[in-house]
Amino acid sequence: MVSQIEAYLNRLEVSGATHKTLCAYRYPLNLFSKSCRKEIASVTEDDLVSFVSGMRRSNLADRTCFNYLNVVKIFLKTHGLQFKLSVSYVEPEVDSYTRREVKAMLAIADYKMALVIRFLLGTGTREGEAMHAEFGDIDFGRKLLRVRPKPQWGWKPKTSECRLIPIPDSLLESLRELKQAREEITDFTVDSNELVPVPVHSVRPVTNLIFPNAAGAPDGHLLRKVQQVAKRAGVENASLHRFRRSFATLHHDSGVSARTVQTWLGHKDLATTMRYLASAELESESTRTMVNSTFGGL
Repeated sequence: MVSQIEAYLNRLEVSGATHKTLCAYRYPLNLFSKSCRKEIASVTEDDLVSFVSGMRRSNLADRTCFNYLNVVKIFLKTHGLQFKLSVSYVEPEVDSYTRREVKAMLAIADYKMALVIRFLLGTGTREGEAMHAEFGDIDFGRKLLRVRPKPQWGWKPKTSECRLIPIPDSLLESLRELKQAREEITDFTVDSNELVPVPVHSVRPVTNLIFPNAAGAPDGHLLRKVQQVAKRAGVENASLHRFRRSFATLHHDSGVSARTVQTWLGHKDLATTMRYLASAELESESTRTMVNSTFGGL
């Protein structure tokens, strides 16, 4: 089965799957090949049941078991085998940052990290989208950010589709200032609080990335850096994805339709967007007004 798995992964790579996707597929498939040592044609649903049981004995979460099983089922389907077995799991409660938490993080963040936080909150971009965002993706005239593939980095958006996101004026102005500062100096210290020119002999590779690392490549440590800021600000359970949820709830509270928020987030399914908004709606002032109005006379 191992050779068939490698052939399958090679086909995925040729079809354009990213390195991250290939890694996400390789691990559960290799896990299954160790659990089931049969030829693919002999695999039965009982083998999948044993696979799930083994994952649970290893204390993997139900959602992880669900994802791993689905990867295996998709692989087996390419060999003409289809199974109905599934794993049920409870969707975690979707939460977002409160305004107080965002302000607390911004209050103690340095120049660069404050801009990272504002960018994640103001655009609702995923981690990979923020890492690979370039100044060339910003239409300063139309005040829009374009999310698009970056073949030079071997990266493409999750849905493999381009989309446009409106940028708040305050964030746009900060990005414009950063772009101008980068153009006016020979180089800059990426990890400094300020944009400081450095000697010509230490010039780093030229990059158009908005948030590059010290080598001028996409910064893969944005999550760690945000979590460090959050810890100092006393904010618990910090994640980059919570900024997407905050982006969605803040826009919806301001009157933006769920369908429009869905488009800006790049969700294929409106139900996913609605899960982002459900918790916020329960706690909103408009919901409290309606609930109190319903029972006002009792």
